[in-house]
Amino acid sequence: MKRKQLVMPKATMTKKRPGAAAEAQPAKKAFSLISDEKLLSLYAAMIKCRMLDERLRGAFAGNWLKVDSASAAVDEAALVGVAIDLLAEDTISPSNREFTARFVKGAPLAGVIHALKRARIRKSPPLAPGSVSLIATGLALANRIQDTKNIAVAFLGGESAASGSCTEALHFAGVNQLPILFVSHNSQQIEGIDFKTIGVPCITVDGNDVVAVYRVACEAITHARKGNGPTLIECKSFALHGGKSRGPSLRKQPEQAKDGSGNDPIVNMETYLAGKGLFRKEFKGEITAAFTRDLDAALESAERQTSTGKVK
Repeated sequence: MKRKQLVMPKATMTKKRPGAAAEAQPAKKAFSLISDEKLLSLYAAMIKCRMLDERLRGAFAGNWLKVDSASAAVDEAALVGVAIDLLAEDTISPSNREFTARFVKGAPLAGVIHALKRARIRKSPPLAPGSVSLIATGLALANRIQDTKNIAVAFLGGESAASGSCTEALHFAGVNQLPILFVSHNSQQIEGIDFKTIGVPCITVDGNDVVAVYRVACEAITHARKGNGPTLIECKSFALHGGKSRGPSLRKQPEQAKDGSGNDPIVNMETYLAGKGLFRKEFKGEITAAFTRDLDAALESAERQTSTGKVK
């Protein structure tokens, strides 16, 4: 007795109606934890953050936006990956890079620029190192006392992470299992912190990979909302520009590419999207054109308020 040979079809065959020819259905897409829509949203948000940072740094010289603020360039993956899914009730503690994170979280563009303007006109003194982590810890404690599901986020720069106040905040958050995320931007100082002692898990992630940061952030946010305590996300990256608004790069490593393009999170994401068949140059152009108009309008509004002496 001959055994029939089974032939697996290349595509699922279905019939639309009796007598109609069978149609080949497209093969199913590979399962992905992150939807295509979210991947494109992450990419678009990074483009906007880069544009916002560059426009405001360009306005620093001889303008009311001349503030002692570090560039957020190449921090986009960390800022966007952490902030994009935060809720309106969640809080981001102030720092020299947080204005782009607040924008990603949902703050109006004009409001973000106006806040920088108010700080300049009123000559608000910069926060002391470690203040960011202490403020965020206080907000997280309030959320814990009020028994909400809200979380606090502290983006830590080099000085913030190096301070004793930061270590104290980490320890306090760990002991009290506070709903908070600490996000370090390539800070070498945290290597000296004993995380077993302070009780805060530290996850190191490629700070130039927004998909990797987003996955870790989602897990850490869920962990905090469930009342399981804080997480420190260490994003290893480097700056394309100087640590301040001007000057040579302070964080670029010798072994990295001379132009830094291999570690640019936007370029990396374009390569990733292209591999999934999602990247279109036209899409990038549409984002850039639309956001340029938004930036022009927001800066114009801020200039009008400055000329009239009114700070809302």
